[in-house]
Amino acid sequence: MKNVIIKQLGLGSFWSVSKELTKKIGLQQAAVLKHFIDLQFNIFNGDEFFQQQERIMEEFKFGKTELSNIINNLNKLDLIKITKKGLPAKNYYFVNTDKIIEILNEDTSTPDDSQNIQSNEVKSVEVIDNTIDSTKVP
Repeated sequence: MKNVIIKQLGLGSFWSVSKELTKKIGLQQAAVLKHFIDLQFNIFNGDEFFQQQERIMEEFKFGKTELSNIINNLNKLDLIKITKKGLPAKNYYFVNTDKIIEILNEDTSTPDDSQNIQSNEVKSVEVIDNTIDSTKVP
């Protein structure tokens, strides 16, 4: 039973996807981008990497056309760089972290958004020793 829990809830069992990034690029793109970030930085030491499309399709249960569209969208948004290498040619991916930061820092608020601010909205959050310290707007 313990092995089942570890397998289902362990580090590699799920993805944590940014809500803000999801709003800006879409859920499917954000999920695949997170998968690519995990591969690049946790397995390939920050270097470009190769992963078979079939394996990605299996992970997400996407069809080939759907996955191709998602990867093309990430490439068009400059969130990933795709390089073809080898014979037969294979796609190697590199996540553009600078572009992710740029997109996350874009201000997409509208005048209507400012009306939704509540007096007790959290202004800043700091995590110290796994304890959250938040400062509220007066």
